[in-house]
Amino acid sequence: MDTSAQRAATTGGDLLRERPRRRSEPGRWTHHVADLNSGEVHTNVLDRPPTSKSRLEGLSRLGSIGDTTIFGGPVYTLTTRVPYLASPEAWVVAYVDYFSPRVGMQWTPGDHPEDLRELRCYFSQLPAERSLLSISLEAAATVGHVSVGWVPLDQGGPVQGVVRFPIQGPDREYTLDFTFDRQDTAPPEFVMTLEPGIDWMLFNSATLQTAPLVTFPGVF
Repeated sequence: MDTSAQRAATTGGDLLRERPRRRSEPGRWTHHVADLNSGEVHTNVLDRPPTSKSRLEGLSRLGSIGDTTIFGGPVYTLTTRVPYLASPEAWVVAYVDYFSPRVGMQWTPGDHPEDLRELRCYFSQLPAERSLLSISLEAAATVGHVSVGWVPLDQGGPVQGVVRFPIQGPDREYTLDFTFDRQDTAPPEFVMTLEPGIDWMLFNSATLQTAPLVTFPGVF
């Protein structure tokens, strides 16, 4: 079995090509928020890049209240250039169509629609409080979706706690914010799967941080 370091540096496919990044200036930005414990999902289409304030407003739709200081604590970030952190250990691995540290991780499902396309990330040290996992993407689709969930590390089986987000329209940027409570379980492996309908997608980053939001049930 591959070590975590080896897995973090592997794309899962045999197409390792230099390809110019397909990246135009997005005309719109989309912010998705979800609670991985309850399955609640909300979407907000923006006319400018998301800010701490707009992200907090989106997260508040899950029934939480806080302030922008939730984005100022310790952050663990994984990118194409930094797919592995030694301490605390964290890694990202993806089944992609094109990869290089310069170009990035890209998917073009229309080329071979039958192939598996997914991204997996793992953070060995989760906050004791509620956590915030954020994934940054660029994508284009006629009508498509990505699904995100989790599995116990190295145990396989079906993906649990799945939430789905629409990907639709010409090239644009997507920010996916997930809150979750570890519920005294071991840190899981998070799985993002590309569903049919996506024309093109680029992975930018995955970050983990504490989300000390104060929850008031029934207020929203």
